[in-house]
Amino acid sequence: MLPLVQPTMRLSMSKDYVRPTKTATDLLQSKEELKKYLRDYEEVEEDDINFLPMGQLLRYIGYDKKNRREMFRYGGLLKKIGKEYLVLQGKNGMTFSCQRFTFDDQGNKIHTTRFFKKMNPELVLKEEYEQVLDKTEEIVKNQTSIIDKQKKELMALRKKIEDMEKMETKSEKKKKEKK
Repeated sequence: MLPLVQPTMRLSMSKDYVRPTKTATDLLQSKEELKKYLRDYEEVEEDDINFLPMGQLLRYIGYDKKNRREMFRYGGLLKKIGKEYLVLQGKNGMTFSCQRFTFDDQGNKIHTTRFFKKMNPELVLKEEYEQVLDKTEEIVKNQTSIIDKQKKELMALRKKIEDMEKMETKSEKKKKEKK
């Protein structure tokens, strides 16, 4: 028996949904917040969007024409890929359109939406490993540089000590010769 497929409902068709004046994502627009929410995501090139698998978790940065700036959005699961839009499924199975491009009033493209896909956990782990390895290598390089500098300083001090000892020896010989 085939599994039943639940139809999705468009967010805009829902009688229960009332869009708040400020949404949760409207409040998450600082660089620190973006880094936090895009940590395990990688940007998808525009040419690769048509090859994303259905069900892929996406986040995106669209353009707000009213405020003339980019805006981060949580996104959702990919349900459909259109030429100029994607259909994503968010909370409670509700779907919504996400425009791939923003156009001005004359029809000129003014912005391309940036999509980010959830990375494979193995890739996330590999990336974290490489970051730790890079930091470790940098620390070792800096410490090696310090050690080399200190070796040179020690050699210079040893030479000064040897020179001083030679001068003392010569001075003692001269004193003995005078006697």
